[in-house]
Amino acid sequence: MKTFKLKELGEFKNGLNFNQDDYGVGYPIINVKQLYKSRFASIENLHELKLDFKNNIDGYFIKKNDLLFVRGSMVPSGAGQAVMVNDFLPGTVFSGFIIRFRTTNFSKIIPLFLNYLLRSPLCREKFVRIASGSVHSNMTQDILGNFEVELPDLETQKQILSVLDSIDSKIEIIEKNNFILEKIIQSIYKSWFIDFDGQTEFVDSELGPIPKGWTSSKLGDILSLLRDGSHNPPLRVEKGISFITGGTLNFVIEYDKATYITDEDYHKIQRNYQLQENDLMLSTVGTLGNVAIVRATDLPLSHQRSAAMLRVNEKANFVFLYCLIKSPGFKLFLDTHQTRTAQPSIFLGTLSSFAFVLPSTKLLDSFFRLGFPLIKKMQDNCSSILILEKIRDSLLPKLMSGEIQVKV
Repeated sequence: MKTFKLKELGEFKNGLNFNQDDYGVGYPIINVKQLYKSRFASIENLHELKLDFKNNIDGYFIKKNDLLFVRGSMVPSGAGQAVMVNDFLPGTVFSGFIIRFRTTNFSKIIPLFLNYLLRSPLCREKFVRIASGSVHSNMTQDILGNFEVELPDLETQKQILSVLDSIDSKIEIIEKNNFILEKIIQSIYKSWFIDFDGQTEFVDSELGPIPKGWTSSKLGDILSLLRDGSHNPPLRVEKGISFITGGTLNFVIEYDKATYITDEDYHKIQRNYQLQENDLMLSTVGTLGNVAIVRATDLPLSHQRSAAMLRVNEKANFVFLYCLIKSPGFKLFLDTHQTRTAQPSIFLGTLSSFAFVLPSTKLLDSFFRLGFPLIKKMQDNCSSILILEKIRDSLLPKLMSGEIQVKV
């Protein structure tokens, strides 16, 4: 094992600065939100800069095996987040909120190994310590360049990669499976409840023609409880009851982004109600519309103001509610009714006014019987992913120290 500073292994470059008027058709641009989904930068739904972008764009194109660092984070836990460039569209560039690292010293490091190392709990903890105490956890080329990593020889790196890459490949297969399941359930929802496929008799309503026997409703009509979280965040502790934000919601709750509070504070915050299995959590501050379904294994659970709890009543079911909240119509509602402040948000009263067509009880029951197994399978897949991620993260230090040997 030898210690190196990152500036001894490659070179850094800050990304492009631009404004809203520079968007158009031309250069796909990777932004911060593309750096949090997996080990590789996401290339889905990228914004683009105009081909006649006013600034010199040479030198800002990405290449395979580049590492991209988050330049600034509102919380220390996001400091130094890094992913690798794998697949990408020709002419893709990166934004000014990102610092690019390009490996030059291939005799000392394999880029994919460095990606794993920088994303491991060991390095993540170091980045958080560096960022602690700062109002806005900024990373600079100087800070990253002087960041030290311990490296085994290239052969050992290859052996370790054979194990870690195998685990991540399994994770990515499960994630693709979940993507397909999500597409299936949303396609059925659209067919039945938006396109009204199979319906032959219609009546007029305030929402236009709707199937006979259905009703024009509002979100508040099908909820028995709609609550936001604590407006006065209590003191955080190292271990305790999870205290989640809207940023932790991604079908399931991502606990690596959560903080913790004491049992005493939990009972103060949740004294009037407690979260239950199959409640829905919705992000209402910041990135609006993130959704998660509460599982039995999540409980007990508490939440901050940026996450609202939705509990369905006897008029519907949580599977229908989940698809309703994921529908394009609801996303458009959030976009047009959010407050235009530094932190976009939506009031719970406004949220409960969202209008939609409530189908017959018989059709709702049929949809639940069809959709519940899909939701359950997606939840089980998420649990499998969590287990594999824990195995992967625990293996890296043991493989590097030689505690576990790889035979190839």
